Amino acid sequence: MRLTLYSFTLWLIALCLSCFAANLDARNKQRIVVQANATAEYEQRRAELADIPETYVISQGKYFAGGARDGSVSEQSFGNVVENLAKDLAERNYCPADGMESADLLIVVHWGTTIVQDDPEQDDLIRESYSLNPEADDYDDSEVRFAQMMDDTNRMSRAAQIRRNARLLGYSEALADEESKLVPTEKERTLKAQLDRDRYFVVLMAWDNRALLESKERKLLWSTRMSVQSVGTNFRESLPLLSIAAGEFFGRESDGLSTRVVKRGDYKVRMGELEVVEMTEEDRRLLESESEEE
Repeated sequence: MRLTLYSFTLWLIALCLSCFAANLDARNKQRIVVQANATAEYEQRRAELADIPETYVISQGKYFAGGARDGSVSEQSFGNVVENLAKDLAERNYCPADGMESADLLIVVHWGTTIVQDDPEQDDLIRESYSLNPEADDYDDSEVRFAQMMDDTNRMSRAAQIRRNARLLGYSEALADEESKLVPTEKERTLKAQLDRDRYFVVLMAWDNRALLESKERKLLWSTRMSVQSVGTNFRESLPLLSIAAGEFFGRESDGLSTRVVKRGDYKVRMGELEVVEMTEEDRRLLESESEEE
């Protein structure tokens, strides 16, 4: 009996350790969604000149603060965001230029957190607040109509926010494909669930710097969008993992959404001096307006 109890205790300890290890392993992994676009002309040119490095300068784009206070993202400097991208840019043969005049690309970097409704249970709270009994003496039909109006407005607001996040993170095409099917799919529900939650993201938009300098032509050559859920994660720790997952798509198409599972580990940034250029207010406004249309 004593041996049996001892064996059971060992088995229970082993089971607990196994569960702890599995949980720790899961926490150390992040599911990162990447979407990338590139012009066919640019992809062909890069394929033909794959061994020739392309130079770039970095410019600060928009910072999206999100709807909740989050020090892990708000306290990150733009320089830290850029440093985490440098190694993976280098692995795709993109190298920092000596200055604006010599750069092939102007890479504008946007980052931050998506915005969703502050309280995901707001719909239920509205309904509960106006759950009136029609038989009651103080029943007022106007309050019911007001509750229904609030409910409808809230749903429309959430749907609009999902659409906005889809555009920002590159989900629009994949979501439209699923919504075009006769019945709702599991993939559609998954995509909408991801878009209805706070997500950290970084967006790189690479513009033809030669065309910009010589003729003021704004020509977007490629863009890469990477995101990860913010719940249970830390933006500072997620930055290198986002870059690792998205790095293989810098400068090329991803053929829709691509999900990568990346594990935390040692990640040391190896980089030269990066120049972050300041654009004129007019150039910044024009580039941002075109970025929002993408």
